[in-house]
Amino acid sequence: MSWEDRITEMVYTSPSGKEFTGIFEDVSKKIVKKTTAFDFPDVDGTFVQDLGKKGRRYPMRWIFSGKDYDKAADKFDDALEEKGPGILQHPLYGTFDVVPFGEISRTDNLVTAANQAVYDITFYETIEIIFPISELSAENSMLDGLAKFTENSASLWDIVLSTAQEVTGFIAAAKSGLRKIKKAMAKVAATTAAIDRAFNDLATIAEQTIETLVGGPLLIAFQLIQLTRLPSQTAASIQAKLDAYRNLADSLINGPSNQFEPGLDSQAGNAFSVNNLIASSSVLASIESTISPGPPTVTEDGVTQPAAPIFTTRTETITAIDSLDESLTEFIDWSDTNRVALVEGVLPTREPGTNDLIDTGESYQNLNDVFSISQGRLTQIAFTALQERTVILDRDRTFIDFAAEFYGQLDEQYDFIIQSCNLSGIELFEIKKGRSMVYYV
Repeated sequence: MSWEDRITEMVYTSPSGKEFTGIFEDVSKKIVKKTTAFDFPDVDGTFVQDLGKKGRRYPMRWIFSGKDYDKAADKFDDALEEKGPGILQHPLYGTFDVVPFGEISRTDNLVTAANQAVYDITFYETIEIIFPISELSAENSMLDGLAKFTENSASLWDIVLSTAQEVTGFIAAAKSGLRKIKKAMAKVAATTAAIDRAFNDLATIAEQTIETLVGGPLLIAFQLIQLTRLPSQTAASIQAKLDAYRNLADSLINGPSNQFEPGLDSQAGNAFSVNNLIASSSVLASIESTISPGPPTVTEDGVTQPAAPIFTTRTETITAIDSLDESLTEFIDWSDTNRVALVEGVLPTREPGTNDLIDTGESYQNLNDVFSISQGRLTQIAFTALQERTVILDRDRTFIDFAAEFYGQLDEQYDFIIQSCNLSGIELFEIKKGRSMVYYV
């Protein structure tokens, strides 16, 4: 029995049980391992942590052909929009529980290749949701974890100020961290006037506290954490917030000056502690951004309107899931690697307990708990969020034509269509044939 005999039909069964058989072209799959590499000082080689694998992805070109191809394709559209996992019988790789993933493109070549619809689609292998969700709402559980993280991170902050040199070095490190927070987050904070004022006021107070050391390192830690978290509550877009927090973390953990080597003294330990505190807070604030829709707005007539929901489409929800996962992984890799290096250099040169950089795990546990709950919550949101579809226009259309055909509404969809399709200039009046447009269902 040769490989040709082992090829089967390509069949997708939707969550409701509808079966579709399609024509396929060349096939492929993507396997992603969940691995992290650790390099330790004075140790040859690399330790690779293997946490298993992610779900496999199967990008497909799916084709319907024949005199009734359009009817079959329309039914396939409906099946792809169903909520939940379906079953893919792959012609070569086997049968899997999958979810149609991300952007799905359908092309009907009425002139150049009539009687067929061509889909470009990726099926993502899925498992049951395994993230822990409290009996309380996910949002309340996450907010509780945020409060515990703030308390534990500040109270467990390892700062040594026994010499004038250590004091001077700590003040310089704290000022540097404060400047990085302001640089990365000022634009996001400015999107909401009340939070912008609070952000600038707290930044001024924190600068004075650092300069005078009134209240000591504990008060400075609380102020830096709160300053980092404040912009998460603005009305800025979720992507703008995630990008800003990612930039803040990058400024703290990437680059030669943020890599610590064995043999350095407690001043290096202080600098690491400052960066570690703010970087972990930025990861936490990124997660907080996904549950904080921003304050309500007041119209000119004095009517208070609630903030718009954070996530409206499946694509932006999945993007947030991946972004949070990458942010946490990068932070933990940096923190663990540098903590090991500093423990080797600092602890043997000082009295026990005077600069204990060994992590007790309390703040990490809070961070991981909040992260796990947020991933489970976002995964559930992704299943119910609007799914992005792509269409290639087969003729010139006006903006109103497109809105009416694909949304069935006009006034309420204008701004959303302009933003999601990146329309500008003449396209606001006429959209040319062949233009790739996205719409949501």
